[in-house]
Amino acid sequence: FIFLTAMKVAANPPGYYYKDASHVTIKTIYDGKGEVIGRQEYVVTRTAGNWAYGKNTIIKPGEDSETTESAYQIDGTKLSIYMGKNESGQDVVLDYGDASYMANRIINQANFETTNKVAGKEMKISCSITSRKVVSSNEVIKSEAGQWNCIRTEYDVELRGRVLGIGFPVNVHVIEWFAPGVGIVRTDIYRKGKLQETRLLTGFRQV
Repeated sequence: FIFLTAMKVAANPPGYYYKDASHVTIKTIYDGKGEVIGRQEYVVTRTAGNWAYGKNTIIKPGEDSETTESAYQIDGTKLSIYMGKNESGQDVVLDYGDASYMANRIINQANFETTNKVAGKEMKISCSITSRKVVSSNEVIKSEAGQWNCIRTEYDVELRGRVLGIGFPVNVHVIEWFAPGVGIVRTDIYRKGKLQETRLLTGFRQV
């Protein structure tokens, strides 16, 4: 009974999970063949007004875990995800909201720099998002964590960075399923037309 009660509570966190400090949000990571290759855990570290700050940790068997910091602004039903800074030093965010908001005010391109870890080494990465668009305003995504009515968006991303003096460009196509009031519940990443990775919201663990 205690186990079932805890699962019920964990499956229904209050509002956007980005600001829910009472739970760890868990996404299962699958490869292009649908095999589980790891998980992503998000935990809130602090909040300030409408802003929530947290850490995303990628955990894969046989590899060192990698953690990146993230920031989210929640204003009513509108969600803004901080991406980095542009060449002018201004903050760049990607906005999400209900179907009406996404249809009329979606940001379809952005350029920014961010810091990330690649193969255990911290590096600056230049990112370019283009062709961001709403594909559907009513798609259902299911997992053991729940069922959500989602807005599906797609966009192209070009990543450029340097490791040990070697530059590399990476181009991917991203599909996101965003559930208003909950957050991004699924992400598919394609490279050269082939599915590389899926991240699916599969559970919550009480802190």
